Parts: sequence; structure tokens; C-alpha cells
Amino acid sequence: KPWDWLKVTGILSYAVTNTDIEGYWGERTFHVAQLRQSNYGGNMIDASQSTLPRGGELTEQNTRNKSYMFRLQADVNKYFGPDETHNITAFAGMEVNSTKYDSY
Repeated sequence: KPWDWLKVTGILSYAVTNTDIEGYWGERTFHVAQLRQSNYGGNMIDASQSTLPRGGELTEQNTRNKSYMFRLQADVNKYFGPDETHNITAFAGMEVNSTKYDSY
């Protein structure tokens, strides 16, 4: 603090989040039977009518999130005049932030 009546504060933050999710449904699961439009565990599948004629299903989801924030603020609390009977109180500040989110 250069003077008693002036206070300057700053904040800087940076965050990174990564999430990787993988799911697998084997060929003898209810989910795959629904995709095949067949009974659970059924072996008789019409390949021309099914979106999944054989095997299972693997899904992947990858998410990357980066963000930062910078804040700067100045506070003034100044007494002045005869016997310091007058007072000025003020503040000013700014903030900058950004978030980048990628997912597939």
C-alpha cells in the first residue's frame, strides 16, 4: 500500500479440466440387442435390417476445458478538509475472463 487511503488488489486464476469417458457394450447385452432389433442374446440377425449386425459397441467422449480470469481493483477511502471532516469513498476495477471448451 503506497498510501493509507489507497488499496489495490489483483487476482489471477487459471484452470484446466480434462475428462475421458469410454463405454463398451458387448454383443450379448440388452443395449446391443436393441440396436440389432432382435431378442437379447439372439443369434438370428438380418444384417440388412440391423444397424449393428455383429460385435458390440464402443463409445468415447473426450472433453478439454481451459479457463482464465484476471481481476484488478482499486479502493479509495480518503478523509480531508478541516479536522478531516470530509470523506471520499470510491472504487474502480476491471475483469477479463475466458473459457475454451472442446469436446468430441
